[in-house]
Amino acid sequence: MVRAVVVIVGRVDTLGKCRQLTKYANACCREGLVRTAFQSLQLIVTDFLPTMPCTCLAVCVDVTAKFGLQCQDLNISLTAVGLLVRNCIFSGC
Repeated sequence: MVRAVVVIVGRVDTLGKCRQLTKYANACCREGLVRTAFQSLQLIVTDFLPTMPCTCLAVCVDVTAKFGLQCQDLNISLTAVGLLVRNCIFSGC
């Protein structure tokens, strides 16, 4: 289970690095991808945070911060801030 969490967080992180050829395709694809990826990240943070290895925790915080900075969906940005707070409380910041 822990290995699956590490793989999923890594895939969600690389999602932000993918580029499409046209702006239209980029906008259409990104909106759906952002929602799906964020739902996966939200599940991981809410349900599997205690089982996550320390090395993956730093990547998880970084990915969550990227979702907070995205401009496709305001609700995702605001929810990402809440997930960052949850990460900080868990890690003892």
